[in-house]
Amino acid sequence: MSPRPRFDSLAPDRKQLILQAAAAEFAERGFDSASYNRVIKTSGVSKGAMYYYFDDKRDLYLTVLRDAEQRATDAVGPLGDFDDANSFWDALSDLYHRVTVFFAGEPLAAGLIKTAYSGGPVTDAAYGEFIERASKKFEEVLAEGVRIGAVRSDIPLDLLLAVTLATGEAMDRWALSNLDRLSDLGAGGISEVATRLVEMHLRLIAPLPLVSEREAGRKP
Repeated sequence: MSPRPRFDSLAPDRKQLILQAAAAEFAERGFDSASYNRVIKTSGVSKGAMYYYFDDKRDLYLTVLRDAEQRATDAVGPLGDFDDANSFWDALSDLYHRVTVFFAGEPLAAGLIKTAYSGGPVTDAAYGEFIERASKKFEEVLAEGVRIGAVRSDIPLDLLLAVTLATGEAMDRWALSNLDRLSDLGAGGISEVATRLVEMHLRLIAPLPLVSEREAGRKP
């Protein structure tokens, strides 16, 4: 389900007013407790107009969630270039750092993304869509990592992907639940946390000699 084409044709400032009102409502209350009528009142749009743009609360929620995901993707940017095992893991560390910084500085977007982990038919469907998109992208990254020796080749790629996604979900849940603590750490502290989180992936899916090499290189 997606917003009706009429919503896409709205002026950008009008669209953002509706999306911001809805994002604040869903981020604070979650999908089940959020009020469609409260979003209508906050955005200043008539009920008739809102139903002209969206079929129902579910439609609005999925639209706002996809918008938050897209804004995060645009702000964070793509995975950087790499040509060997070490630059592969450096690129991943840099990407995770940018992700962590973004959500630490955007509590509304973080709160909205967090609702996808809350459970329930609608949020489960939204999370499933996200995982499907993430899986396709990261499977390609892992395959390239295997090719250049950055990712272990003694385990089937589909199992590596499953382990990586499950670990990533646990990290995301933790980070989204500790945004205040992360924000208080400052840039240096956030960078350190991001490095440690990526190290967890490294120890799971990288060849053991590479793990030892990188860990030895960080010792004083």
